[in-house]
Amino acid sequence: MSPKEFHNDFETFFLFTLMMLFATGCFMVGPLHAQSDSDYKPTSLFDGDVYCVSYASTNFSYPIASSSHVASIWNYGPGGVKFYVKGTMGITWNGGSVTPEPREKSGTISANNGGGDEVNFSFSLRGKPAGRGSISASTEVKVRHLPTNAVQWGRTANASNNFFLP
Repeated sequence: MSPKEFHNDFETFFLFTLMMLFATGCFMVGPLHAQSDSDYKPTSLFDGDVYCVSYASTNFSYPIASSSHVASIWNYGPGGVKFYVKGTMGITWNGGSVTPEPREKSGTISANNGGGDEVNFSFSLRGKPAGRGSISASTEVKVRHLPTNAVQWGRTANASNNFFLP
């Protein structure tokens, strides 16, 4: 074997080894996503004149923990309604926790129309100690019938899931 052939074989082997190490590393690092969780709660309000859906979901995709909170309202009338959606999120990890201030939004829906809104949270866990953690989310919806000023609550949606910080 000439020195040139040896060099070409060594170069091929070296590149192959680097590619395999990279592929193995990507395979090991890839599944850092925890399963998401979601909850969907429909409710009929005001004797069936208003249909309300509360939705909460959680997700962890390293290093971000997030939640989404959605209210969907269908107003079959008579008269308009005002809705209020409130989302809360809590995160715990090995040695710490955070509970951001709740977020709220509201909107008005006229008779024979639908609508809604959402609030979202995200929190970076980069640099936090390795170990187990969890995310919890809750969505509350309140609806006020504008002609009568009566208030009714939709069902609260709750979601949670566990994750592992590398």
